[in-house]
Amino acid sequence: MTTPTEALTLLEKAGTAQARKAHARHGVTRRMYGVSPAACRAIARKIGCDQTLAATLWVSGNHDARVLATLIADPGAIDAATLDRWVADCDNHLIADAVSELVARAGAAKQLAERWSRDLGEWRSAIGWSVVGLLAATPGGPDDDWFRAFLPVMTETIHLRPNRTRHCMNGALIAIGLRSAALQKDALRVAGRIGAVQVDHGETGERTPPAASAIAAGAATRKEAAARATEAAVAKPPPTPPPAEAPAAAAAAGTLAAVVREPATRQASATGRAKPPASRAAQPSAARPARPSAARPAARGSGLKAAGTKVPAAAKPAAKKPATAKRVAPKPAGRKPARTVAAARQSPAKRAARRAVPRKPAAKKAAPRPIASKPAAKKAAPRAAARKAQPKGPPGKKAPAPRRRARP
Repeated sequence: MTTPTEALTLLEKAGTAQARKAHARHGVTRRMYGVSPAACRAIARKIGCDQTLAATLWVSGNHDARVLATLIADPGAIDAATLDRWVADCDNHLIADAVSELVARAGAAKQLAERWSRDLGEWRSAIGWSVVGLLAATPGGPDDDWFRAFLPVMTETIHLRPNRTRHCMNGALIAIGLRSAALQKDALRVAGRIGAVQVDHGETGERTPPAASAIAAGAATRKEAAARATEAAVAKPPPTPPPAEAPAAAAAAGTLAAVVREPATRQASATGRAKPPASRAAQPSAARPARPSAARPAARGSGLKAAGTKVPAAAKPAAKKPATAKRVAPKPAGRKPARTVAAARQSPAKRAARRAVPRKPAAKKAAPRPIASKPAAKKAAPRAAARKAQPKGPPGKKAPAPRRRARP
């Protein structure tokens, strides 16, 4: 069981600054943690239904705690007096919508909706009309006459009610028009008289749709959904019945089994005790039961004819045609066998035409290029060698030029 402190701790951990800004735009001025509706529903699923904890959370005064209280409260255990106190504490449409969903599931929803819808206060009357719309959208519940009684009130007073009450009355009119075909005609007539409903939503981005167009669009959507469901039901194939057994084979198998069991039954009645069944190998060929897949004709002179039971004659098996050897074309002399599966499957004419085409000679491979080697170092000329070998003179003087040899 979750304590109030633990519940508030869960709400505080789930709060965000972005949700606090959004709640402020929707008119929330009380203390709050800033818990989104999805996170609040997740916490409610974790806690479960707890009416005592719901009452404690509502008294805390925190906005998120009160929204959580409407989600975990027990609709069957909460009384009308408690709901009246909770409605009196509502001061924005977020908490008013949460209380409306709780009241619609309570047992006194009809009486509270009738009483609160006539109230002149904004939030109490808005909750009353929201409950009327929720009951109209729920299958079952009140009959069409109960909803039809609210239509004249809408026609006369919708433009005179407070801001949020006008929005809830317009939503209730749309829900009543989509409840049944009979109410749809009456709701469309009232929507034509009312016209557009002006509601100030501030900075929330919400809007109040025209009732006539909303009813027509909702009816078209439901009609399309019903047509798709009908097409799916027609296109679904019927269930296939189980395959029936062959009557001839079943009759033959039952007859043979009865004939085989008859001698054993007679012997058991004569001796006073049942004889254990013999193995299949020890049974004679005439006493073995036939397989139910195919009935075979009984052999001549067997015990079946002596028993006086008629055995249906099985159809003779069709004579099998003698197997003929496949003709294989002889391989031409001097030819190599086909090397591929595709060539082997070709007809002789195609193979002959293919062989008649002259083949192109194979391209000669280019000779590899030799690897270039480094050129050998050139030998020094004898003249330069002699010049290098000659000793140099003293510094400052030029070395004497080498003497040239006279030619003979």
